[in-house]
Amino acid sequence: MAMLLYWVVFVLSFLVLVSGEDKYHDSDDHKNDKNVAENAESGLTNGIISLLNGTFHHLKDDICSVQGKFDVLETIVNRLDTNSCNKTVLSDFKIAVTKDLEAVGKVQSGFENAIRLLQKEQEEIRALINSTSKQEDGHQTKDGDQARDQRLANCTTGWIGTQTKCFYVSMESERTSYEFAVGHCKTLGGKLVEIRNDEEANNLFRLMPDRIGLRDYIYTGEIRRDGIWVYFSNSEPVNEGLRTWAPDEPNGSPEICGCVSKEDAFMMTDCYCAGFALHFICEQPRTHL
Repeated sequence: MAMLLYWVVFVLSFLVLVSGEDKYHDSDDHKNDKNVAENAESGLTNGIISLLNGTFHHLKDDICSVQGKFDVLETIVNRLDTNSCNKTVLSDFKIAVTKDLEAVGKVQSGFENAIRLLQKEQEEIRALINSTSKQEDGHQTKDGDQARDQRLANCTTGWIGTQTKCFYVSMESERTSYEFAVGHCKTLGGKLVEIRNDEEANNLFRLMPDRIGLRDYIYTGEIRRDGIWVYFSNSEPVNEGLRTWAPDEPNGSPEICGCVSKEDAFMMTDCYCAGFALHFICEQPRTHL
């Protein structure tokens, strides 16, 4: 029993030392070593909780075993016709065993409390790490937005862009047919967007505003002429080795106009040219300062 209590004190003392080191760790170093801290927190705390859980269950098994043997002994004694001397010895034995069981029960309760405290501390540490991570992500996003605003300063107001092109994404009230989408882009000084490869499609996909729904189809500058997919503005064939079709596409006639959607991650899709009011994207070359 004394040895068991010694190990309990040792483990709990170790936890106090570890907690103290974490509490006063420099905040800047913590941010720089966030991944190390996460791994250390997870490995150390989970390891100690596992140790405590294992010891707790071992104690519980020991208590059940001793209690079972004591119950059997008590049953046998009650059936025997013993003299007063033997009864006194057995009574003293019963008292001694009862005290030992109570002592082990206190140790068991201590382990239960230690496990609860460790689990609570683990949750608090994880919450702190997550909070720090969100703050860092917020700063990175803010810095990224400012940098992008500077890069896109020469795009027309209301347009978004990459390093090579500026794009206009239709408003909800501007949904229309393919023909009118082509005309609208010309009015704005551009043309219906011509996505040349999957990388350009991915870049454009990431720029889409929230008003474009997941399953909203968006007209693009591809069209099928004489059985061949070409770009509307110059009839140049679409390089299907660089542009990937969405699953189960193309469907074929009468869906001969190009479109994309967020749901298909801006892979190529064929759509009806009329009869449905769809969004559209215009493009114009980006002029660098």
